[in-house]
Amino acid sequence: MKKKKLKLITGLSVLTLVIILTALSGVTVAQAASKKSKEPEPTLRKESVTLYVGWEPYEIFIDDLDEEATVTYKSTAPEVASVDEEGVVYPGKKGTATIKVTVKVPGVGKYKLKLAVKVKKPDYTVTDYTDAITTNGSYIFTLKRHGYDGEVSWFLRGSQFANIEAVGATDCIIRGKAVGDVTLSVTSNNKTTFFDIHVYEGTGTAFRITEQKDPYNGNYMTRGDYNKYTRDYYVVRSYLERLASLGGGMLIFSKGTYTITNTLCIPSNTTILIEDGARIVKTDYTGSNWLNATQSLFQTVSYFHTTNKFTEYNGEHDITIKGEGSACIDLNFVKCTALVACHCERLYVEGVAFKNLNSLHFIELDASRDVHITNNLFSGCVESPTQRKEAINLDTPDVNTGGFSQDWTSYDCTPDLDVWITGNVFENLETAIGTHKYTEGKYHTNIFIEFNTFVDVTSYVIRMMNWKDSVISGNYFLLNDLPEDTKTVNAVVLNGAINPTVTANYFRNFTTAITAAHWKNKGLGKEYEETDNDIKASNIRAMRKNEVVDCVNDYFEVYRMFGDTSEESLMTYKFYN
Repeated sequence: MKKKKLKLITGLSVLTLVIILTALSGVTVAQAASKKSKEPEPTLRKESVTLYVGWEPYEIFIDDLDEEATVTYKSTAPEVASVDEEGVVYPGKKGTATIKVTVKVPGVGKYKLKLAVKVKKPDYTVTDYTDAITTNGSYIFTLKRHGYDGEVSWFLRGSQFANIEAVGATDCIIRGKAVGDVTLSVTSNNKTTFFDIHVYEGTGTAFRITEQKDPYNGNYMTRGDYNKYTRDYYVVRSYLERLASLGGGMLIFSKGTYTITNTLCIPSNTTILIEDGARIVKTDYTGSNWLNATQSLFQTVSYFHTTNKFTEYNGEHDITIKGEGSACIDLNFVKCTALVACHCERLYVEGVAFKNLNSLHFIELDASRDVHITNNLFSGCVESPTQRKEAINLDTPDVNTGGFSQDWTSYDCTPDLDVWITGNVFENLETAIGTHKYTEGKYHTNIFIEFNTFVDVTSYVIRMMNWKDSVISGNYFLLNDLPEDTKTVNAVVLNGAINPTVTANYFRNFTTAITAAHWKNKGLGKEYEETDNDIKASNIRAMRKNEVVDCVNDYFEVYRMFGDTSEESLMTYKFYN
């Protein structure tokens, strides 16, 4: 009987065996099949952990663990990480170990899982720190302890420049007082770390970037267009965005070369400091089909600007771009404007060498008030299609003239007001300063151009087009060689100037030092009526006080009748010398 029964059983099909076995266990065939096919496999919540010698253990968690499952644990290196029958891992000595986890599920099978364990000595990291602060700013250094809860102490060397204050049990805040260098040290768990910090004159949070710096908080590094060509752009952008979120501060370019592909947006209350030996170089190659280079380097608008359109002088404010030593913004003969400023109030540009212009402007200045451009160098250009591209262009945001095209303007035709351009050097350019399109009835007012040097500016040097109550005084104008006889090079041109003061300047080798005539826009803006000068007798007397040497004409020209440039309308005035 037993043999026959055995033979009968061994002859059963697999399906029949499943039916018999599941019946004996009280589980239906449908339940068994469903359980095997639908229930997820058990997995470790973490597949790797870091523990610290003598510190807290780690309890293994298994997700999707069947209620009937049995689990066993085994360590490959118990001296590094031991594990008990409940799955609690205890750190031993420094090293690595693997915890092998075996899960058996009745009626389903066996699963083998692994947990990688690294055991380290107790330590700390300073997770947030800086190497720059401002005299009126502060920064919180944040320390995180790993594997211990011992004391943390901070010490500052250079207390005449900054001071520190403990924040909670682990962190400290450093506040700047005066320009200088300080060293901040942190000691904990028998380890001391030092941080060298420079205190800069300024306000707000400061960030210093270097050629090796990564973007703030790792932003943008996973983008498809982040590469060696766009890296510097994204680094600088990330810190400007951080300053925008903080309400402003300071961004410092350390010595090195930074190649920028796309527009960098400067928020209010922000200083860009370009240290001695730092070069910001424009490039139009991004190395990516996803990102096209732009034709501006800096713009006075926050990255977080909304769809609200700026009006009058109600845009960004209190922006400074300052250079030290050989600090340079090199447009690299790429068609680009170095700085686009519009609806900006209190803008300062100082001590920067702007180089290698191609067709646009070093500075585009529209609808801005209280602007100071001092002690800069503007040098070098290639010939533009019009042959009269200004290094500094004063314009209005006007859809009719097309002088400004950024989408953050309301195109309200606001002119510039209270602009000081002083102590700069302009050399080897087509045009130094001026306006080439006017908005009818709108006048740039209180423009002061004083104590600058203009050398070999070969189209015209300064053009007062629709300027009011403005002054050109104490400047040095020189052409080393006057171009061929057929070309006229005038130093100062007045087209629609009201009460202009041009006095106490030195002119050498020009066709005519000063010439004044009516003007009418050609092409864009041609719908506006002609603009004419309003030159008073006092203005004429002031113009006589300029010194003119080796110019073709030893007089200055004023066309006295509106709309008439004939010889009969031309009045010439001799200089006193």
